[in-house]
Amino acid sequence: MGNIFTLSGPSGVGKTTFLQELFSDSGESEGVLLIPRYTDRPIRSDEREGFEYHFTTHRGLLHKVFASDFIHFEKWGDYYQAIETRSIEDVLESDNDGIVLASVFGSARLAATYGIRIVPLYLWTGDRLSLMDPRCLDPDFPEVAELTWRINKKLGDDGFSEYEKDSLGDVSFIRKRMVDNFVDIAAANARLRSAETLHVIPDFHNQTATAIDRFQKVRRTSAHLSMRQSVRKGGGCFVLMPFSDRMLPVYEDHLVPVFKKLGISLARSDQIFFDWSCGR
Repeated sequence: MGNIFTLSGPSGVGKTTFLQELFSDSGESEGVLLIPRYTDRPIRSDEREGFEYHFTTHRGLLHKVFASDFIHFEKWGDYYQAIETRSIEDVLESDNDGIVLASVFGSARLAATYGIRIVPLYLWTGDRLSLMDPRCLDPDFPEVAELTWRINKKLGDDGFSEYEKDSLGDVSFIRKRMVDNFVDIAAANARLRSAETLHVIPDFHNQTATAIDRFQKVRRTSAHLSMRQSVRKGGGCFVLMPFSDRMLPVYEDHLVPVFKKLGISLARSDQIFFDWSCGR
């Protein structure tokens, strides 16, 4: 029985590039299936039907909503995206893992239904601590500036459709894009500070291969956690220790799998107590 990895991250961070390199456009990679979402957004020049998305009309989406086909449905920018229930459950009943694009809120919706077989990922322009920093909502924050640069580059490369740009100037388009992005970033920050499970995948400048390696490591640590029970708050185990980067393999490769297998929630001390006056 496989797990579902939800891939979240702000618009423009590089989710499409990540998936294209992970799957080499085939839709399958070493036992991982890509689960397309449905959208009424016009297809972009670098996209193809059935890879990340099934493209349909707004009325087509409404018919599937009427048929109760979706487990999650939300609006991003001017268009809607939806995750089909059957697609998720088909993978959960198979021997494969799956990965699906989802906002932080969509990921939480899936986790509320399927428990710890949903493994939330967050693709980000920096590391975990930078995403936990309250300054991550500041336009001048380095990781946000990098994100804005990527959106601007995608604009220059015609990576957005004419319908999405809708005759806006570049500055206005980026500003509009960042409205939804900051909501998503704030939600990710809140999950981390609440010690909820969210695997941050650093996608540094021109280092997509490293991000994919990081995902594969998370996948390996999650391989033994495909149980149907959910972890409940209230009876957790708090790991109190001075934390450093060299301790990360011990925590993620050993402590996390063991405690999740036992159904005990786990938190690192540096996820809860951090002196922001000392910097990141």
